[in-house]
Amino acid sequence: MPTRFISNKVTFCVVGHSRSATGYMSALFSSYGYSIGHESVQNHGISSWLWAVKSPVVPFGQPRANLEIQHLLQVVRDPWAVVSSLVTGEKMDQRVVGFMRQYVYIDMTADPSAQAAYMVIGWNKLIQAQAPELVLQAEKAANSLMDWLPRRGYRISRRYKLPPKDYNTKHQSHALDLELMNNWPKGLLQAFRDHYQQYGYPVPELLGRLAT
Repeated sequence: MPTRFISNKVTFCVVGHSRSATGYMSALFSSYGYSIGHESVQNHGISSWLWAVKSPVVPFGQPRANLEIQHLLQVVRDPWAVVSSLVTGEKMDQRVVGFMRQYVYIDMTADPSAQAAYMVIGWNKLIQAQAPELVLQAEKAANSLMDWLPRRGYRISRRYKLPPKDYNTKHQSHALDLELMNNWPKGLLQAFRDHYQQYGYPVPELLGRLAT
C-alpha cells in the first residue's frame, strides 16, 4: 500500500528498538483494521523504531520530523532476544548503530553483544521520556492491543486474522550464549538487569548473579 498523508497528524505511532517487533506491530494493527505502515506512514499511522526521535533525516524509511502524533505507543521484546537478533541477524548494521549514536551512549570498544545492550537500554529510555500512552510486550501484544483499542473507542475488524509471531524475523538470527555477559562491565550488567525488571521480563539467572 503506498504512503499517503491525510494531514500532519498521525493517529497511531508505535516505537521501539530495532528488532523489537515494530514490523509485527504494523501487521497486527493492520489485521485489526488499521492501516499502519512499517517505517512509512499509511492511513492510520506508522510503526518504526526511527520515530523515537524527531530527526528530519533517517538512514531508511520515513522520518518523523515534526509530525503530530495522537497515540504514541511503545513496543518492547525480550531483551536478550533483541540483542541476539541485532548481533547475529543484523550483523550490527552500522546504519542502525551510527544513527543511534547521535542520541544514546554506546561504548564502541565493547563486545558487540555489549554494544547492543547499550543500544537497547538507551533507546528505550529515550522513548520512556516521551511518556508513551501504552507499553506493549511483543509476546503479549495481540491480547493487549485487542483490549486497549476498544477502550479508546476504536473498533476491531470482525474479520481479523493475527499475523505470525515470527513476522519480519531475520531467519539467520539465533540466540547468543548468555556467557557473553561475563565480559560486560558491572554498570552495564546492572542497567540491563534493571531494563529487564522495568518491562516485566524475568531476569536471567546469570545476569542477576553478575549484576549483584
